[in-house]
Order: sequence, then structure tokens, then C-alpha cells
Amino acid sequence: MTFCMIKPSTLCCFAFAIAAAFARAAEPAPGYDPQEARARIQAVAPRMSFLENKQIKVGVDLAIGGAITYLAHRDGPNMINRHDWGRQIQMSFYSGPVPFTPNGQPPHPHWGKLGWNPIQSGDVGGHPSRVIAHRNDGQTLFVQCVPMQWPLSGVPGDCTYEWTLSLEGPTVAVRARLVNARGDATPYPAKSQELPALYTNGPWYRLFSYTGEQPFTDAAPVLIPKRRVAPGEFPWNRFNATESWAALVDDKGDGVGIWAPQVVSFLGGFAGKEGGGGPNDGPTGYLAPVRPELLDHNIVYDYGFTLIVGALTDIRSWVYAHAPHRLPFAFRFTSDREHWYPTGGLKDAGWPIQGRLQLTHGGGGKERLMSPIGFWRTEDVSRWYLRCRQTTAATEAELHFETFGGSGAARNGSVRFPIRGDGEWHTYEVTLAGAAEYKGAVRQFSLSPAVGAKAGDTVEIEYIGSVRP
Repeated sequence: MTFCMIKPSTLCCFAFAIAAAFARAAEPAPGYDPQEARARIQAVAPRMSFLENKQIKVGVDLAIGGAITYLAHRDGPNMINRHDWGRQIQMSFYSGPVPFTPNGQPPHPHWGKLGWNPIQSGDVGGHPSRVIAHRNDGQTLFVQCVPMQWPLSGVPGDCTYEWTLSLEGPTVAVRARLVNARGDATPYPAKSQELPALYTNGPWYRLFSYTGEQPFTDAAPVLIPKRRVAPGEFPWNRFNATESWAALVDDKGDGVGIWAPQVVSFLGGFAGKEGGGGPNDGPTGYLAPVRPELLDHNIVYDYGFTLIVGALTDIRSWVYAHAPHRLPFAFRFTSDREHWYPTGGLKDAGWPIQGRLQLTHGGGGKERLMSPIGFWRTEDVSRWYLRCRQTTAATEAELHFETFGGSGAARNGSVRFPIRGDGEWHTYEVTLAGAAEYKGAVRQFSLSPAVGAKAGDTVEIEYIGSVRP
């Protein structure tokens, strides 16, 4: 497979693009020469900055945007793959338009459907991202970079990435930030984001997580099998990590895990021959916590995660000791969307958020406000409170929920409740306990704020939660 075909980090959300890429693997890509790209990659000498303690060592490469290219026990070996600029442990974001053609430059034909996709390491043409700030005092490591648009060649992202790393015991705590400065202010729909993308070398091919409905009860984690796919098929597994962690380990059960607070939806798997290969070789494991996010042209978006080095049992024990065992269900939209996002023609007023969500109906009848994907026990969210004001002639709202387990319609349910569209603030209480489908745990909620709303009707939301504000 040629270099231009193997940007695995983009596989997380866009199976159709991958299928097209593999189906056309023998076709030339006008303007994108894979030999030139490989030559550019090989010409870039690593410039490493390290942190280490008595247990682990982590390194970022300042020659490629400060992406993490080294992670190991203190005495190695390195677990992180750097075969091309789409690997490493790195930041990667997605938005519109599709295709993204700045100044008329067409994207690589295999990746055109990815749209706007800056990544921390570099682009499909082999051009590395540029570090613009770096600090390392031996305790914390900070990097800021201008990422490159992966589907294009030589086009910097209209944003900056930054992250701060610190070590404690066998872990690397990472705080990451996207700062958008896009000239295109179009409000593109939310897309699924990698938070972050992580790639291991061939020996770390066994993917484990806990995916059941009894998290934090010491129920056994499961081995998530490698997908056996035909060329062009989506290669990674999607799974619900209901304890918000997953790990790639070797045959001895040792490796790297990632804990992403309150993130439940994950992607992961392995590509190539299991068990062999080093940082520059093709075989690679992949792991990413993912969630849909709306990325405004001027947004400042923060997230965090922890890398945990060690045996699978130790990785999970660390999560048990540090993670909340029950996700809170309380969202105050003071200065952030709290990972909620509009769909179906419901329009958001944009960034920054100023004390409340401000939404306008498109009038198509399918408008919804979607919650983040999570794991909420129904007994913990027996009532649902909404603090909002609306301007609409509609008289009902509808709360939808998707539960874990079951299949088809058995997984979904909804409850309607009366609203007042008089432009005044009201607090609504919705009783969910007792609804036929409301059992076990909820994966996602969504709200139709005004059933039958007309185009131009508005809703402002201050709070959603399981206790009265």
C-alpha cells in the first residue's frame, strides 16, 4: 500500500472515505506523489523533548507538531508507532465543508470526503506541522503548534493546537486545546472527534476494555477482536467503554491504556500482522475515545485524557482509583455546550456561549438537541429537569432516550411534556421512572424542544439535569 493511502487516524469517522481509498488504491492521485511524500517524511530528523520519572518516559517530537512519538516503561521499549504522519499519539479534528478546498486546491482524491481535518503531525503530502511554542521544565511539557490539513499538501490549519503533559507514577496526564481562527464562519454540523488518536507498534495488538452494563463492579474486561475485513471495509471496532478506558497490550498483558473522563464511545483495533514491527513499520494498533462536537469557526475547545503504562490489571486499577464510578447528570450551559449539539435543522447561535444555549428552529420537524454519549443508570435519572424559555406556538416538547441492551425499537423511548412558548423562563420536570422502555442504563438523551415548531422559533436553555436547579 502506498503512503498516501494509510492515514489511519481519519478512519475513525468516515468509513465511506476509507472504502473509496482502498477501492482506488491502484489509481494515481494527481498532484500527490506518494514517493515524494515518503521522501519528505524520511528527511525530517526527530527533535525530541522528554519527560521521565522512576516508572515511565514520554517524548514529543518537535519536528512534527509536538505529537507523542515515544511512550515506554523507564527502560523501554517504545510502544508508539510513527510510520507516517497519521500515526503517533496526536490531536485531530473534523468539520466542514466537504470537500475542503482552500484557495481552490483540491484535496487528495482518497481523502476529499473528510472535509476540514487538521492534524498535529503533518499532511498526506508529507509536510510536517510547525511548533510555535515549547517549554519543558522537567515537570511539565508544553507544546503549541500550527497543524497541517491532512487531506491537502502543504496547507496549514487555520487554528492552533496545544497540550500540556505531566507525569505521576505510571501515567501521563494531558490537557489539550484547539483554538480555531477560521475565516469561514459557516456553522457546520457536529462531527465525531478523536480525543485523541493513539497508535501502537505491532507487539501491542490486543485490545481490551470493559463494555458491559455493570461498570466498576470488577466484572471481567473483554478482548475486542481484530476485525477481519475485506478491502475497503471499515477496519476498526466501535464499542462502548462504560468505564471510560481501553488498552492495547502485548502477549504478556502489558501495554498502554487511555482514560478519557466521561467519554464512553471508543474506536480501536489493529491493522497488519499482529505481534511484530517497530515504530517505523506498518503494523499498528489504534485506539481513540470519540464524541461528536460542534466546532465553531472561533471556538476554544479543551479536553483531557490520561495515558497509563503497565499491566492490564494495573491500568484498570488506576482507573478505579481515580475515575468517578457514576457519571453526573447535570449540565449548566454557563460558558460551554457541555458536549451537547444540535441536529436536524436546529441552529446554534455560535461561540462563545454566554450563560445559556441559544437555538433557533429550522422548521423541518426533525430538530433535536443531542446529549453526549454516556452511561447513566435509570435509577439515578428518574426525573429530568429543563430550565428554558421559548418563543413558539408549539405546546409540547419531547424527550427521547436510547438505553443499553436490547435491539431495534426496544432500545428507544420518549416522553412528551407540555411547554409554554411565552418567552418567559420556566423549569419543567419530566418523570421518566415508569416509562416502559426506561430500564437499565441510558446511552444518550435527545430533546425536541418544541414539537411542530415553525422556522424562526427560538429556545434558550440554561440547565438540564436530574435534580431541580
